[in-house]
Amino acid sequence: MRELKNTLEQALALCPADTITPEHLPEEKLVVERKREAPVALPSAEDMDGDEDTRRKILNALAKCAGNQTRAAKVLGTTRFALMQKL
Repeated sequence: MRELKNTLEQALALCPADTITPEHLPEEKLVVERKREAPVALPSAEDMDGDEDTRRKILNALAKCAGNQTRAAKVLGTTRFALMQKL
């Protein structure tokens, strides 16, 4: 948080207007947008019991998202809550 606060204070000092744009931020602080993957359809909770294919899809999505359940849920086209129930 301290680093973010310092970065924003520097950007505000360098910014001639009231709006901070990417040009005012240090290049190493800019986040590159990652390519979004198409959502993977999940079957309903009733169909999921014992479904190895669904289990593999969930594990692959979690691996691609470095364990981030919110991002994995987006990749799978579901909500984090629904994903947690299926886990």
